[in-house]
Amino acid sequence: MLVLRVGQRRHCRCCMNYVISFLWVILVIPCVAAAWTRPSTGGDDLRARQEPLNFAEKTFVDAVDGQDGIQTVLVVSNDGHPDHFVSVQAAVDAVPMWNYVRWVIFIKPGVYYGPVIVPEGKDYITFLGESAESTILTFNRKACDKKPDGSDYTILDCPTVIVEASNFIAKGITFENSSPKPGDFDYNSQAPAVRVSGDKCAFYDCIFLGWQDTLYADQGKHYYKDSRIEGNVDFILGYASAVFENCTIHSRGEGFITAQSRWCEDDCQEASNSTFITPNSTFVILRSNITGYDPATYNSTGTGLTYLGRPWREYAKVVFIDTTLGEHIAPEGWVDWVTDSGPLFAHDNVYFGEFNSSGPGASESSRIDWSHQLTPEEAQVYRDVEAFLDTKNWVEHPLSVEQLKGSHLLNEQNWATPAAPQRGYRDKKFPPRRWKRLGAKNGMP
Repeated sequence: MLVLRVGQRRHCRCCMNYVISFLWVILVIPCVAAAWTRPSTGGDDLRARQEPLNFAEKTFVDAVDGQDGIQTVLVVSNDGHPDHFVSVQAAVDAVPMWNYVRWVIFIKPGVYYGPVIVPEGKDYITFLGESAESTILTFNRKACDKKPDGSDYTILDCPTVIVEASNFIAKGITFENSSPKPGDFDYNSQAPAVRVSGDKCAFYDCIFLGWQDTLYADQGKHYYKDSRIEGNVDFILGYASAVFENCTIHSRGEGFITAQSRWCEDDCQEASNSTFITPNSTFVILRSNITGYDPATYNSTGTGLTYLGRPWREYAKVVFIDTTLGEHIAPEGWVDWVTDSGPLFAHDNVYFGEFNSSGPGASESSRIDWSHQLTPEEAQVYRDVEAFLDTKNWVEHPLSVEQLKGSHLLNEQNWATPAAPQRGYRDKKFPPRRWKRLGAKNGMP
């Protein structure tokens, strides 16, 4: 009996050891790990843990709780201020991957030359300028220019600014591709000012300048408001579901305004190999003004006129709602994508429509027979931007420069108060998106 009781005590002691070890694993170790990895407010510790980001290159300004969560502001300038980033790309590089709070990159007035890429995973970035006229991002690369390795750039990697992150916002910025005007009927000079491939992206009070393929609204849901877009050939193109509200769309020469590339009847996630769906891929030009050159004085060997659009894919869908059309618009309104062998697509699935157009280019009498005049009920679907883009879940009101200067985010004397930013991160990395791009060659935009 004595031996049995000792064995029982030994068995109980072993059980207690297991219990203590278990509590140590689930309680003590996670606390130590959290203390080790939690961002501190000390700049040196933060920089040490955020390698390989080069936080020593420039400093940050104060972070506060904004309307949409903690905001961190980075300042870019070319005035030699020691606390500012000298390029927009350097500021983008400093934003952590898989971030989920808003970072504002305040770009002071100036001309900033060179390409900028906002990669996937650097979501919730805002480019904020004092005005589009004074804050210009420009570069002059076009498709078919040679890379250092001898291969050609394409429409995908030649834009001045490439946005592959989601929830991107720009306000008061000019995006320019300064490549020279292509020759007449040279439709292979693709030179986008911007390619937007992220989801839930918005642009306010911006200017987009180029010739061919100026604004490549690649995919995702996009909202463009109070902006100006200039070009001559297919200068608003892509597969995105995009609304252009209260915008000025200016033709710099004869050509085509839109080249929409919806390629299937329904939401085409499978066809595009994308990790998100672009619902109801459509370009909506809403309450906007279509301006251009004077056709009577335009020096052209062609028609001298501009078309509202041509189909880049067989399910292309574009509507103009409550929009003023200038006299440079061709009476037919729309046109086929014509190749040497004839029209590229049949008209069975293309949807080009208008409602309540006005101005000298708005006459319905000569419109092509496969375009549509929408009913009021059909037009209301596109007028209701909140429902069409589901903006309630993602469109934010961007911070204005006045709000920025009036807050403690910026010191009025030096426009920068160095401090360690507060931030949030996703718990895990998501696999990169993959897209199947079609028609980037052979005369396609």
